[in-house]
Amino acid sequence: MAQMMDGAKALIAVTMVSVVGIGLVLGVIVALFIAFFQRFHRDRAELHLMNGQLLTLNSVQSTINPRQPPSRCDQRAGEHTSIGDEIMPDNRKKRSDERVLRFRWSVLLLVAAFGGGVLYEQYASQRSATPQRPDTPQRTDTPQRPDLPPRTAYKETYSMLGISPLPETVEANASVHRPLEQLSRERCDRQAIFDLARALQTAGYRREAAKVDVTFSGMCGGYAPSLRQAANVLLELSDFSGAETASSELIELEPLYDNGYYLRALARDGGGLAEKALDDYVTAIELVGDKGRIFSTSYFNMARLYEKLGRFCDAVLPIEAWVSLNPKHDTSQTRTIIANYMTKGRCATGTRGSAEVFAVAHPNDTVNLPVTINGVRGTLLLDTGATFVSLKSSFAQKAGVEMDQESIVRLRTANGIVDGKRGRAQTIQLRSLLAKDVPVVVQAGEYGAGIDGLLGMSFLSRFSINIDAKTVRISPRTTR
Repeated sequence: MAQMMDGAKALIAVTMVSVVGIGLVLGVIVALFIAFFQRFHRDRAELHLMNGQLLTLNSVQSTINPRQPPSRCDQRAGEHTSIGDEIMPDNRKKRSDERVLRFRWSVLLLVAAFGGGVLYEQYASQRSATPQRPDTPQRTDTPQRPDLPPRTAYKETYSMLGISPLPETVEANASVHRPLEQLSRERCDRQAIFDLARALQTAGYRREAAKVDVTFSGMCGGYAPSLRQAANVLLELSDFSGAETASSELIELEPLYDNGYYLRALARDGGGLAEKALDDYVTAIELVGDKGRIFSTSYFNMARLYEKLGRFCDAVLPIEAWVSLNPKHDTSQTRTIIANYMTKGRCATGTRGSAEVFAVAHPNDTVNLPVTINGVRGTLLLDTGATFVSLKSSFAQKAGVEMDQESIVRLRTANGIVDGKRGRAQTIQLRSLLAKDVPVVVQAGEYGAGIDGLLGMSFLSRFSINIDAKTVRISPRTTR
């Protein structure tokens, strides 16, 4: 600030000197013009005076003796009259008066120029001391912060929330200072933090909004709505690391809720962590009870990640799972996507067999099916709501199922939420129906007496399935 003031004073001094110099030059120019016009006016006046005197003398002579020519004495008298002793003193007095007048005009112009310079110096000093508003508006996503002292009333509140003091122009807004005032009195006021975060987003301080949400949750024993709001804002700002952290804290508060895993999947997906993002997408889908209300985003994002990893045959699975949820999803677009993945991965159809029908003892009863995995027989529970074929750990080891030891997914079972790992079965066969290279999930928990797992959509989506009150019919898909 001291350097800025010194620069301003130097600029004012230079400006004052320049103005005084310009005033002097203008004064000289104006004085010269005045002198020129006065000289021009005086010469014309003398010329008219001489003509008038000569005309008068000739008229008198003609009256006295109109026929007699003037004598030499008369000629001399006429000449003397034209430039005689009575005219000379008047002309000299006029010229003296004109010189005095020019001097007075010059002094007056000099005083005016100097006075103008002094007045401009005072105006410039007042202008430099007054903070000016910027002419160009600032971007809302990167607001400029003037060097203004924070209001002492909210200084502790800013420190508590972990953000720098806001500009007074922003703080003066009622939607901002009202929740600040409330938080200064009640530090864990949930409605106040919600209102403050929304107001900061509206004012263009989105990162500060996310920061106060995360800080509030940490100091007030955890608050899921604030963490959810912060994760969404950080995703919009492409701060994938920050969004992953906020989502992980949300998962700790709500381990049975799919939204935290979905937000973390988006964050890991954006951050280039494909395998971990796949785990979270799978978990988010598995934790939803009614798969019919899931949007296509998770399924298509999974397919894109598999494609990115070069696993085109695996990319077919989430699209097929999405199609199996609703016949309306079976469109020309989804069929084209599946065909392209099959071509890129040179995937064999991987299925064979004929239609198989299984009886249902009672409506809404569970259906246990005899399944062979990698040549090992087991009993799986039919579950069209499961995205993957799920196997208990002991059976998977017996069948030689390959598992990705780095993966961690969470599954909803009758016994609660359990952890699992993604894996792959070389073959799964249900009577004559056979599918090759089927993605599975292996979990540590149990499914009940005599049950080795769930027969989910990673197998069923490769076939056509129809279920009524008495039967379950599974058959190969017809070629379209």
